Amino acid sequence: MGFQRKRKTVTLSFLDPEFEGFRVEMRRMSIDDSFLFDGLKAWEAAIAAGDVPKPEVDERLRKMHQAVADAIVSWNLETEKDGDPVPPSVAAIRAEDPDFFWTLVHAWILAMRIRVDDDTKAPSSDGKPSEELQMETAVVSTSRAS
Repeated sequence: MGFQRKRKTVTLSFLDPEFEGFRVEMRRMSIDDSFLFDGLKAWEAAIAAGDVPKPEVDERLRKMHQAVADAIVSWNLETEKDGDPVPPSVAAIRAEDPDFFWTLVHAWILAMRIRVDDDTKAPSSDGKPSEELQMETAVVSTSRAS
């Protein structure tokens, strides 16, 4: 009989009024996930400069959507129309706006207490906290996946 390791999870809660009441439990990032999400700021700058071909952008985003969907253990997202539960999936993530996805990604990164960009916590050039520091995200708990 072999050893089956239960991956730890993190439960996120969002203080931003737009996400009030939204709860997400996610598996902790794998090493592959951390590599996938590393260097987001530099990647976004390279895209804006036209230095990343569209197929490469599409492929990395596809992988990111899949990684997030695979990591979600549970969430309380419901349809706007009927209030029916929305099962976590790539399709559910892609049905939301980009801000939803990136808020989820940043919250996951913060919950992991890892830095995936060298400048994640650096102040902006105007002396104000960076956008990441302004993100009001709190880790509610860390537990073992069931």
